[in-house]
Amino acid sequence: MTPATQPIMGGELTAVGVNVRDRITCKLRPVMPQNFLIDPVATSIEEASGVAIDEFVSLHTVEQLQESGVYRKVSVASASSDYDIEPDQDLTVYHDDKVRLTKYYGLVPRYLLLDAQAQLQFLEEQGELEEDSLEELAQPKQEEEVAETEEGTEEESYYVEAVVVLANNSTLLKVEINPYMMGDRPVVAFPWDVVPSRFWGRGVCEKGYNSQKALDAEIRARIDALALTVHPMLAMDATRIPRGSRPEVRAGKVILTNGNPAEVLQPFNFGQVNQITFAQADALQKMVQTATGAIDSAGFAGSVNKDSTAAGISMSLGAIIKRHKRTLINFQESFLIPFVTKAAHRYMQFDPENYPVADYRFDAVSTLGLMAREYEVTQLVQLLQTMQADSPIYGQLVEAIIDNMNLSNREELLLRIQQASQSSPEEQQAAALSQQSQIAFQEAQTSALSGQAAESQARARKIATETELMPEELQIDRLKAVTTNLRAGTEDDKEFERRLKVADLLIKEGAQTPPPNGIVTQQPEAQPEPQQDQPALANIMEFAPDGQPQRTQ
Repeated sequence: MTPATQPIMGGELTAVGVNVRDRITCKLRPVMPQNFLIDPVATSIEEASGVAIDEFVSLHTVEQLQESGVYRKVSVASASSDYDIEPDQDLTVYHDDKVRLTKYYGLVPRYLLLDAQAQLQFLEEQGELEEDSLEELAQPKQEEEVAETEEGTEEESYYVEAVVVLANNSTLLKVEINPYMMGDRPVVAFPWDVVPSRFWGRGVCEKGYNSQKALDAEIRARIDALALTVHPMLAMDATRIPRGSRPEVRAGKVILTNGNPAEVLQPFNFGQVNQITFAQADALQKMVQTATGAIDSAGFAGSVNKDSTAAGISMSLGAIIKRHKRTLINFQESFLIPFVTKAAHRYMQFDPENYPVADYRFDAVSTLGLMAREYEVTQLVQLLQTMQADSPIYGQLVEAIIDNMNLSNREELLLRIQQASQSSPEEQQAAALSQQSQIAFQEAQTSALSGQAAESQARARKIATETELMPEELQIDRLKAVTTNLRAGTEDDKEFERRLKVADLLIKEGAQTPPPNGIVTQQPEAQPEPQQDQPALANIMEFAPDGQPQRTQ
């Protein structure tokens, strides 16, 4: 039903009203545990022979379904109260205008279903339906009657999946074969904590049941003790109180005594509440939180771990998040995905125009919870502090932090960050030119270094060659020194022989002990005094470090 307008009278007027159209919807309706019945040995709804929902509904609800043709049009009276299936057993119970409706989804014998449908159809045609007709329908048929089928038909199974609706445990409102195309039961259930070989699991509150009872007893004992310790009491000497006086204590009251009031009246109390009860209550509260996983954020540092450091809190958070994740996965696998699958099948069956029929597979993708989100943001901030702003991963960490925050302008901030990280075409061109210049500069440096290396290698080879040839050059220079500056005459022959011997001696010494740094120096020897008519040697040869003889005056 939607508001709408429509032109009338040739467009001169406009009618205001509503448009009514049928729409298929699939909704969830919670069911109390005391209103749900299942096979005692079953571990799931699919494995059970059948499930039933037994609860009280309003009388007008049943009447509306009868008018729409969902239920049979029979007389349905108000049901008597049943304390066991009441939704709230502490409130006042009402006895009028309510019907006990029992919906059964499961297997029934085929012959009972077919006989019930045939008799109901016959009675409806004859218009003779009465309340006692169910007694005839409830009589069991013999199994041999099922075998009386037409020849040539295929053998059918003994049980058939059906839907049966009863009112007040006596009136049959509906019975038919399961109308859903997948043949499944329109009931979904899951336990918070799975118990092996049991359909009924373990609830969150059930885990902290014993701890909570002990905590309640501790608090009640403290309250009872406060009644005796908070309010002071008065002791008095009854023999010294005037007759007829009322021993009451109130503001402004005058108490008469026969004697000194300090001796007649004595206020007192029964001590103080033991302080150990506060520690016991705190310990019991921690036990409840540990059992249920409901950790108080205010006292988080001390409630999950004695060590309130960041490392201790992180380790405690790991265990808590692991428990929450296990519960969330159990919820997804046992409740969310089966419900979405069943709802999709209902929409495809009853509204195929909007929901095309196909074989879909649904995967649940959940987001982080509040505690896990805060913990992840803390870890990302700590990681962000370990790197500089020019790091390539710095921007991605900032985006991850903002993405985990519940900000109103989160999408805008993420868009601005992405735009800031993208450079303009001019900046990209300048960056490309800068990169090319840097590559050319590096290539030039590499070429220069290669040339210097080649020059150094050539110089090294030259020095090595000169070092190898230096002894031979020294010998040649020594021979030149021996044969230089000789004069004609017999004395020159003697001088030549003497120099030759000195050169041979020096060559032998040089061969045994190489001179340091390649320097060979010929020291002048004591020469005999020359004759007056023969001049002395005018020159002395000295060898330089490069092996070339130099003339010294």
